[in-house]
Amino acid sequence: MLGNKNKLSLAFLFILIAGASSLLVAGNDKPVEVDKDSKEQYVKGVGLIEAIDSELALAVKQYWISYIEEDFITCYQMLCELYRKNIPIKEYLQAETLKIQKVEIKKATKENDNGFNIKVHVHAQHGMFVFNQMPLKQNWIKEGEKWVLFKEHKIDKKGLPF
Repeated sequence: MLGNKNKLSLAFLFILIAGASSLLVAGNDKPVEVDKDSKEQYVKGVGLIEAIDSELALAVKQYWISYIEEDFITCYQMLCELYRKNIPIKEYLQAETLKIQKVEIKKATKENDNGFNIKVHVHAQHGMFVFNQMPLKQNWIKEGEKWVLFKEHKIDKKGLPF
């Protein structure tokens, strides 16, 4: 049996491999250029997610996600909360359509049970989109225990929030 330390080392090795492979954008064989600090934040952050929620970690590894914030642990915990509340993050980011290269969450703070404030910068193959405080608290409604994004705030095929 592997010790906990060895399991942790293997988990980080897997994260590094997953992170490197996610740098390749669909339909483009050039790797995305990301600075060293962002890579380190990504690896540390996904490692933290792995410890909190392995299912969420697998979902996150599909994207090159880097949180540019001093307390990025809080940001990852927020992502975990959004995920657990069934908020369709992947649905409105539309990774396949946008060909996302990098996602930065500038601020992620829990407001209260009425919703969340998040500022997202999405670096896509055809430009950067800033979802300024998107999703806004008023863009969400609660149906029973599930948070649902209003239809009019979903992103169209061009990746613009309307």
